[in-house]
Amino acid sequence: MDQMDGQRDVALAVAEDTEAGLARELGRDHPLTRTATSLRRWIEELVDAAVEWPGEGRTSVD
Repeated sequence: MDQMDGQRDVALAVAEDTEAGLARELGRDHPLTRTATSLRRWIEELVDAAVEWPGEGRTSVD
């Protein structure tokens, strides 16, 4: 298994778990929950881009 594939999965899982935990404890409208939601969406976009264009733009991420 490619190491980067695992890192993407872990990053997304951590972001999703963090968002869900904050929503449960603080509510969806709390600023920390909204920030976690934004970060999760950003990570999803990165993961989607990495899957769609493997190897492209790696210099900006490395």
